[in-house]
Parts: sequence; structure tokens; C-alpha cells
Amino acid sequence: MATSDKSNSRSRGEGRRPNRRSNSTAAQSDVLRASMQDAIRGSHINAGQDSTAALLQQLAQTQPLDPVQDGTATGTANIPLARPEPVVQAEPTVVQPEPAVQAEPQEEGPAQAQRSLQASFVDNRLNSNTWQSWGFRLVPDVKERLAKRLEADKRSSGNRRLAQGHYVNAAMLTVCPKSVKGQLALIRGWLTERDAYTEQGRPSNYLVSKPVWDTSSTLDMELTAASKRGQVVYLFSAVLERFLDMLDEGGTLPPPGRRNS
Repeated sequence: MATSDKSNSRSRGEGRRPNRRSNSTAAQSDVLRASMQDAIRGSHINAGQDSTAALLQQLAQTQPLDPVQDGTATGTANIPLARPEPVVQAEPTVVQPEPAVQAEPQEEGPAQAQRSLQASFVDNRLNSNTWQSWGFRLVPDVKERLAKRLEADKRSSGNRRLAQGHYVNAAMLTVCPKSVKGQLALIRGWLTERDAYTEQGRPSNYLVSKPVWDTSSTLDMELTAASKRGQVVYLFSAVLERFLDMLDEGGTLPPPGRRNS
């Protein structure tokens, strides 16, 4: 019986040895398999990292496209963009102040001419001590026209005290330009109407108010300095003729206090 137990023990013992070897082999296989899987995973990870790094490096080396220089916008292929026009800054405009121009007296209508004539008559009657004589040279036809107008107005108005000086005084106050430039322009226009030909002027003395006397006494010198000698006779003649034209347009002179409107 004892012998039989020992035999059984050996056979069990002998049966266990092969089991230890198979278990060890299996464990080694598992370790090897796990190592291989780790290696495979590591290689995939390394490969992925390498490819990602290469892609990032390639993107970093690629210059972004300028939508203006390239002619296309990002995300919009083959659509040309208009180049912006260069901004041109306008130069500031400096406005130079215009020099002040002295206003020239405008030729008034017939009613104004009659009022000016009546005012000269009244001023002479009330302030005769301030009126002075001055020599005005007039071309012959203008001088004759003045004499005829005076006689006609004396008849129509009944005012026998009217004098040629009243007409000359009113004409200088109403028609004569204040500036030498305007005076020369009036002379040029008047001579042009007469084809630049007139007879020689004749001197005549007329009583005029102080403002007219002050102006007339310096005209010859001023016109000579600005142009040439002999111009003042044309100025006086032109001024008086323009004034007579205005009076003729308004008809004959009415009695005092009944001026034509």
C-alpha cells in the first residue's frame, strides 16, 4: 500500500514539471507580445509625431498669400480684388483777400439828374459864399449843347436864375468817377464813341461848390501823372455830356417843387 502511494506521488510530481515549463513559456510569450505591441504603438506615435512636425515645418516655411498682391482673397479663389486707388491729399487752398475797390458812382436815371440839378441850384442860392469859380475846358459842341439846354429849362421851369454852373456842378457830383482809373475809362469810352476825334477845347469859368472845386483843381495833375497831358478837357466834356443825356431822357425841367418822377 505504501509502495502504491509513492508511485502515485512520483507520477503526480512528474506530471507537474511539464506544467511549470508551459506556464513559463506562456508568460514569456505574453511579455514578448506586450513588448511587440508597445513597440508597434511607439513606432506609430513616433511616426505620427514625425509627420506632424514635418507638416508644421512645411507650413511655417510657406509664406501667406497677400490678398492684394496675389489678386485673390483667402477662401475666395480666382476672384480678383480691385486695387485701392492711392489717396491724394488736396493741397489747402489759400484764399487771398481781394483788394478793396472803391465803388464808382453809377449813372442814375433822369429823375436823379433833375434832383441833382435842383439841389445844386438850392445850394448855390443858400450858400453862395462857398461857391468858387474854376476854369473848365469843354469841347465846342458840348458847350453849345449846355447853352441850349439851359435856355430850354428856363422856359419850361420858369426859373430864370438857372446858370450853366449849376449844370456843371450837378454833373461832376452825379457822373464823374471818384478814381483816376474810372476817369480814364470814361474818357476812353467817350473818345471811342467819337472815333477819337474832337475839336479843340475852349476854356470857360463856372461857379461850383467847394467839393467840386476841390476835386476839379487837382484833376489835370492827376490825369497827367496817370496818362498824359490834355486829358482833363475830355473828362469834363464826357461828364457833362453824360449828364445832359440823362436830362434829355427825362424831358424838360418842370417848375421848382414839381420835379418829374
